[in-house]
Amino acid sequence: MDRYTRRTLRSLAGEILSWKSLLVFVFIIIIAGWLPEGLASTLGIFLHKEVLALSQLIISFAILTSLFIYAKKSIEKDARYRVVQVDKKAQNFRTMIMFLSEEDKENLLAYKNIHSLDDLLKGHKRYRWEMPVRGIMEHIDSLLKVYVICSPTSEDNFADFQELLQRLFNNLDVINGGQANFYSLRDVNGLIEKIYEKERTEGIKEEEIVVDITSGTKITSIAGCASTITYPNRYFQYVTSSDPKEVKVFNMDLID
Repeated sequence: MDRYTRRTLRSLAGEILSWKSLLVFVFIIIIAGWLPEGLASTLGIFLHKEVLALSQLIISFAILTSLFIYAKKSIEKDARYRVVQVDKKAQNFRTMIMFLSEEDKENLLAYKNIHSLDDLLKGHKRYRWEMPVRGIMEHIDSLLKVYVICSPTSEDNFADFQELLQRLFNNLDVINGGQANFYSLRDVNGLIEKIYEKERTEGIKEEEIVVDITSGTKITSIAGCASTITYPNRYFQYVTSSDPKEVKVFNMDLID
């Protein structure tokens, strides 16, 4: 059984084993048992024993079939969702997951001379790691750690990226989130899920994690969206590259 199946079963078990669901289930069992018996007892005044038993069976079957059809139609009702932009400042994210793009050698040397956000953001030189830094800035009041997923080529840049972030954000824990083929949806999504699982065991809720899809490749962006878009408590964000450079945070919303 893979982790996706386990996650689905845990979620389903949680719904089934809720007090509300159990009370509804008990109520249905009582109605399904008492109603046919009561009707059959009433009809027993007028019917023979064999006909009475058959009537009780038919009534029970009709009630259970009706309940099944009703439940099936309820499940098949339109549960429409939409992706919506949310207030990025109100989320209080504690963990961020992002992808590291490979930087050129010239910029790697230039990063050594960057000691403040102004040095990076207000200069004329364009840096590939500017967008991840902007993404972190928006949540720095609540953010505790950043998981950086690397490609085989950007793995060598992780130490430089970690050093830069720790220089700009003193108390931020920058963690190597593992290496993945940035052109493999399966590899990238697998690492994201491992991080979610790790954070869950450490007491971090899903709504306290945001996936930044700005850097990397189109595949990493798709994987980042896919890992959050079917979960209403998960969020992803994107930093726009054109002025004004803004952080936009999104999640799934149920349409009534």
